[in-house]
Amino acid sequence: MKNFDYPSGVVFIALVVTCIGFGYMLGTSSIGNSLFGSFIFSLFSSFVFFFLTTKLSENRNQKRINRVIYPKLKELVDQVEYAVETCIFNEKVAKGYIAANADIDTVSRWLERGSALDVSIDRSNGIIQYPNCKYEPKTYKDLLVIYTVIPVIEYLGELKPYYFAIDKDILDCLAKINSAHYLRITGKELIELNDIFFIPPHFIEFWSLVRELHNRIEYLKM
Repeated sequence: MKNFDYPSGVVFIALVVTCIGFGYMLGTSSIGNSLFGSFIFSLFSSFVFFFLTTKLSENRNQKRINRVIYPKLKELVDQVEYAVETCIFNEKVAKGYIAANADIDTVSRWLERGSALDVSIDRSNGIIQYPNCKYEPKTYKDLLVIYTVIPVIEYLGELKPYYFAIDKDILDCLAKINSAHYLRITGKELIELNDIFFIPPHFIEFWSLVRELHNRIEYLKM
């Protein structure tokens, strides 16, 4: 059973059972002796075979693709949540907050206060370094931008080859994230000019889209 191809085996067994059962039904009735009966039997068997083969093959391929897509989508969401938890809810200001449970209003309130992002970075916990980012962060605001812009753009690029297989709602959400003001303005400033230009409302828009993506990918979980 180790080398048994489950989808193909199911198709074969289903086809055999269908043929035997339908053949028996036709053979015990007057229609079984007619040309029309033979035609109906052939047509029905072909339909069952085509349907089972197509659907099982599609489901198997989609599951394989989801095994690649889901981890990348999850990593994108987790990275942004980690950045919010580390930079906005940092230990010096709001210790104990969990970004995955933080709604938009909570994040908005902390951004309005500003104090969380203006705090100097505690380097004792270590900082993630990105080879393609030369900006040296000094405050949690700087770190928030680096932690959200660089990896998110990388994940979006890695997901592009799989766009054809991604659910429409998730794809729409990814497109909105990609075209969000935050990535277009703050992201461009960091990547092209090696500078930080942070606009709180833009980040809130970005955060809300990431939260939407978080909710949409739950059904892909294997």
